[in-house]
Amino acid sequence: MATNNRGYDWYARLFMDDRSLYLADKTIGWYEKHLLPFGRFVQDKWPITKDDLLAYISDCRQRNNQPSTINMYLKGLKTLCRWCKTNKYLRTNPFDQMTFHFLREKPTVPPILSQEEIRAVLEYARKIPGSGIRNYAIIMLMLDTAIRPGEMLDLKLSNVSFESDTIKVCGKMGERIVGFSPMTKRALQGYLRIRCTSPNEDVFFVQVDGRPMNKNGLHQLFFRIKQQTGIKRLYGYLFRHTSATSYLRNGANLDAVRRILGHRSFAVTQRYTHLSDRDLVEIQLKTSPVMNIKQLTTR
Repeated sequence: MATNNRGYDWYARLFMDDRSLYLADKTIGWYEKHLLPFGRFVQDKWPITKDDLLAYISDCRQRNNQPSTINMYLKGLKTLCRWCKTNKYLRTNPFDQMTFHFLREKPTVPPILSQEEIRAVLEYARKIPGSGIRNYAIIMLMLDTAIRPGEMLDLKLSNVSFESDTIKVCGKMGERIVGFSPMTKRALQGYLRIRCTSPNEDVFFVQVDGRPMNKNGLHQLFFRIKQQTGIKRLYGYLFRHTSATSYLRNGANLDAVRRILGHRSFAVTQRYTHLSDRDLVEIQLKTSPVMNIKQLTTR
């Protein structure tokens, strides 16, 4: 069991040191961000109790933290307490003594681009000197397939098939096959005709000097387009949100969209189901079996 001269911060650091053996630095940074504030709140006491957790939730609310932020703090603390109990640094897990539920949030609809904004983005992207054809291909592919920005940057030449008009996406949930349209096919083929030779021959999207396209280059591209078009927000996942919403608005079923996006469960995909009444009416009319019946004539 814990000794009296070791407080919360000591065990939190011990937990993160243990996790650092097999987790990425980014994940350890997440734990640091969401675990250390609690230590300041409880003034480094140990062991922590159910009352400490409840008081912390109340304090977070009084400081106007959003439910999503409080949930992240609680998620980190719950993992830490479970680890401490397993390793006998805590006699009892304080989360076991309370009916724990994540704080409910109002469902939020992911932001999307309008048709006018999409046209503006594509028109400006293709006019950028030296990289316009590549930029146009990148945005067409992201809009058409809803791939994540990281998946697009990791795309290999060997994973693109112009025979089947598909790409093999190597995402964090495994591999999946996604199709692309004739317009996107022409954009990709146009880019390959002028693609600079790269030291890594299998990288699909490269910079003008042949180095692989990276996150910084992508951010700079979006920032430049945003500045020139006047669009308030422009980032990689905005294209993914726009695509997913468009799929559903045009009648795709939720399971198909989940598989296209590479989601493990329906919970994340359901963010895109908040359609307007007009959207629902249009989908219903478009997919109604009556629409497939030839008009009957009366005598």
